[in-house]
Amino acid sequence: MKRLNQKGFSMIELLVVLLIIGILAAVAAPMFLASSDKAKASEAVAAIGSIRSAERIYAMQHGGSTFLDGEIYGAGSIGTQLGVDLSNAKYLSPESYKVVLATTESTFPVNGATAVVTPNTTVGFVVTADGSKSVQTASASDGKARNASEASNIRAKMDNSGVIVYSTDGGNNWLQW
Repeated sequence: MKRLNQKGFSMIELLVVLLIIGILAAVAAPMFLASSDKAKASEAVAAIGSIRSAERIYAMQHGGSTFLDGEIYGAGSIGTQLGVDLSNAKYLSPESYKVVLATTESTFPVNGATAVVTPNTTVGFVVTADGSKSVQTASASDGKARNASEASNIRAKMDNSGVIVYSTDGGNNWLQW
């Protein structure tokens, strides 16, 4: 008995298609994860940029070289003095950010080397973001829950001159923004 109208795909054809899909997924997954981590780091970079701007405005209002030093959120924090509100962040909570006065030099490790920024009249502080200090919340003020573990490996630093470095692996490898 002969089949005249054979329809469908053979098993070999289906296996070839599955093999191609598997190869594409294996190539695309790491690329997606890397871009996802960089997106989380971009939230930190945007926030530290806002803090840097607020510090510079505060300094201009108080003589030109007076910078605040400390945590952005919590008891004795400087966030209210600077007018910075980071409560709507999706990945890093306000507890992740702080400002450190740079009285000597700011050292940023970048791509295995070290970029050194020596303070002068314009470099007086470094703003840092540390995702490991992010706090889990049931719902942020924008109604979205914050999962602190999603950004626990994100780190970012920016000095007053605007040099930005970030890390998506907990600070082991730093890249310039």
